[in-house]
Amino acid sequence: LGEAVPDVHIRYGKVPQELDKTTFQNRQYQITQNCILVRKRAARFLVCRGSQITIDPAPQATEAVILYRLLQVPLMALLYQRRRIVLHGSAICVDGKAVVFMGQSGRGKSTLAAAFRSRQYPLLSDDICVVSLASTGKLLVVPGYPQIKIHRETARQIGISVDDLEPLPVDLKLEKYTLETTDNFVRFPIPLRAIF
Repeated sequence: LGEAVPDVHIRYGKVPQELDKTTFQNRQYQITQNCILVRKRAARFLVCRGSQITIDPAPQATEAVILYRLLQVPLMALLYQRRRIVLHGSAICVDGKAVVFMGQSGRGKSTLAAAFRSRQYPLLSDDICVVSLASTGKLLVVPGYPQIKIHRETARQIGISVDDLEPLPVDLKLEKYTLETTDNFVRFPIPLRAIF
């Protein structure tokens, strides 16, 4: 990327089992003023000050599963620390504006995004949707990764063979595939139009 200087440092290292002086905690998360501890089966992730993630992998975890987990809740935690609005949703572009689909896991957010994309509505993000406040006061939806995670049946229904897709790591037991969307993807923030 030329002269670009990274502003997030991700490394492997020791992560504590517990944090002191938590302001919130449950079985999977602990939050302090500066750090968020995320506990997953594959690893513990310590996210601090919106600029550093330390990964302490479980002995049996594969790198593919660790990377998959890193790009979910730990990334959301980092964006939260940077004062971004982070939604569990997928977004497409309709007439130059973002339309977001939110819901719990397994409710069809990625399926909707893939179906709209097959009808030539460009993808903006899948699964994690970041909203930022522009200097004009408008809410902008920031692009995610140019890919959608879809089930075999979803791929079949929109006319795509899973033989052409990369499967997610077997260890996850999700039976999902990665659909690359670089050919029909919005690469810059666009105004938020609606959330469903």
